[in-house]
Amino acid sequence: FLSITLTACGLSSERVPRFEPAACAFSPSVIANVECGYLIVPENRDNPGSPTIRLHVAIARSSAQNPEPDPLIYLSGGPGSFALQWLHGNLRYYADIRRDRDVIFFDPRGVGYSEPSLDCPEVMDTFHETRDQPISDAAWIDAHVDATLTCRDRLLSSSIDLQAYHSASMAADVNDLRIALGYDRVNLFGVSYGTRTALTV
Repeated sequence: FLSITLTACGLSSERVPRFEPAACAFSPSVIANVECGYLIVPENRDNPGSPTIRLHVAIARSSAQNPEPDPLIYLSGGPGSFALQWLHGNLRYYADIRRDRDVIFFDPRGVGYSEPSLDCPEVMDTFHETRDQPISDAAWIDAHVDATLTCRDRLLSSSIDLQAYHSASMAADVNDLRIALGYDRVNLFGVSYGTRTALTV
């Protein structure tokens, strides 16, 4: 665990970061003492005119009457692993922590229930189409490279700024999440690639 105090970034708009309460997008959508919503942040903080993106967040509230003021923020791995799809099954692992403090989960930018999604069904479709085919390794590689490029071109045609999806942006998202939820101090728990995110934060 990494306990850290963060300071606010100088954002050009008063509208971001902000947290908008919303129904949980995952199933089952109702879990006791879990509140959901979206963190609204700039897609590209280096571009003053950047559009905003929405990161889906789930706050698992502490069972304490007076919880500690510093929550635990879970940072998923990958890069590209989502945190919320299996939340209903994973919350039991955080029962001891929730006796004292809130635990916050979110799907990183481009991942899972966050918007926009950088999912590439083209790649998965190609995998299923080629896995049982008697083709050479070179042909298999070419098919997957073509699928990846097709996905990239589709995302670019949707005006998604792919240059804004990296560790530094994810680290800034964590700080903006802290700001938007009103916490002065947070604890970070990174798994796999999430440890790099924690170090970048």
